[in-house]
Amino acid sequence: MSYKILKKGCCINLTTVAESDFQLWVDWLKDARLTSNLQSVKQDDFHTIESQMNYVEAEIKKGRNFFVARDHAGSPLGILTLTGFTYSSAHFTVFFGVTSRNKPLIPLEAIALLIEHAFSKFNLKRLEGGTRANGLKGYVDRLSAIGFLPDGIQIDGWVKGDLIEPTIRFSITASFFYEICSVRGGRLWPSDEYISKLLINFKKLKSHKFNFISDQYFQSITDLNDTHKLLLLSAQKI
Repeated sequence: MSYKILKKGCCINLTTVAESDFQLWVDWLKDARLTSNLQSVKQDDFHTIESQMNYVEAEIKKGRNFFVARDHAGSPLGILTLTGFTYSSAHFTVFFGVTSRNKPLIPLEAIALLIEHAFSKFNLKRLEGGTRANGLKGYVDRLSAIGFLPDGIQIDGWVKGDLIEPTIRFSITASFFYEICSVRGGRLWPSDEYISKLLINFKKLKSHKFNFISDQYFQSITDLNDTHKLLLLSAQKI
């Protein structure tokens, strides 16, 4: 089973899945370091190519779409999915097994290609995502360069065994996506150089105006919920 290129990018391409990809997927998913931010992976479930292929086949039947980010030589770098489809929206996930210090923006470009594909192929009005809040605010902040805006904090939204943490929720709308593309020559990711400069300029502007997910915002939501819990529990005593 060969793969098909769906979107061509500067450093990578977004493609369909090939049967030869599964061995790498298994290796990635057995690596505790790579899966540290994934909450749904049970190591024993992915020890064989067959079990991973069966999992993907079952998920496809449920409506999940799988994609692979590849370098221009065709080597797989990461897995992306679209799921939770409604008549107007979907949820995306991303998992990279190969990263490069020389090309740190590759995962971000992969998501940009997925956004372009999602809005053009499925005619969505909104694409949503989320990630654990602790330690990943910088990652979420970079997503703002490709149009994602914060939806808020989901308390106890990330669970992995006994570890429970809040989740940052974010989304991009079709209208904002097309607005961004209109000032970038029709592409969400014009070039690596363009995005790199944009992130630098954006960071300078934010330092004077606001932070995408600032510590103050995150703390205010947490404090507000803690206060609400205390008030509710106190009310039981009346």
